[in-house]
Amino acid sequence: MSSQNEHSEHGVAGSAALAGTGKSNAALASRSQQMFPVLSVAEIDRVRRFGEVERFPAGELLFQAHP
Repeated sequence: MSSQNEHSEHGVAGSAALAGTGKSNAALASRSQQMFPVLSVAEIDRVRRFGEVERFPAGELLFQAHP
């Protein structure tokens, strides 16, 4: 499905930039594997029945919270 590089480019790096500086970034970086795990083929097959595979262009708005 997705590679470790995709997680680094789109998930962790973007989240770390929003987290602030100093200890917040260090804590976020140390937990990146827990937040963005790389799943095995067997794990992906096991959870596939709970959703649908969809692809979105980079930067596309997926949801927006309304006040």
